[in-house]
Amino acid sequence: MALMSFKRGIVVDYVPSYGGNRQHKEKTVIGIRPMNNDGAIDFMSDLDKKLVDCGDEKEKAHVSKEIAKQTFIEHVAYVKNYQVADEKGGVIEVTTGEALYSDASKALINEISFAIENSSRLSEGQIKNFSGDSAGSEK
Repeated sequence: MALMSFKRGIVVDYVPSYGGNRQHKEKTVIGIRPMNNDGAIDFMSDLDKKLVDCGDEKEKAHVSKEIAKQTFIEHVAYVKNYQVADEKGGVIEVTTGEALYSDASKALINEISFAIENSSRLSEGQIKNFSGDSAGSEK
């Protein structure tokens, strides 16, 4: 696969593979603001600065998790076609990165985080790259 990078501010539609989502007729789509090299450097710099002030491993783990959460939320522009069941048996439509982070499985969050951080993984999940969904393919 060729190297790919994205301009700052662009939002890319990403379709996670988690749970067979790419084979569903109504796919869950995540609008991702890809992390460019500067963003990755800033992320690591912020993390290093905040970890210096931590007293123990438990505090370091908490700070790392909070920074990862905030980074995830900042890089998810929107969520389409993702629902969670509520305690009353109803369904709630998830539309934001914050709601997705709090309601989705760890495996799905990890997949999306890897796509945010790695443009080659992101390009694998773009809608245009799916067999059957690309221009000129037979459906």
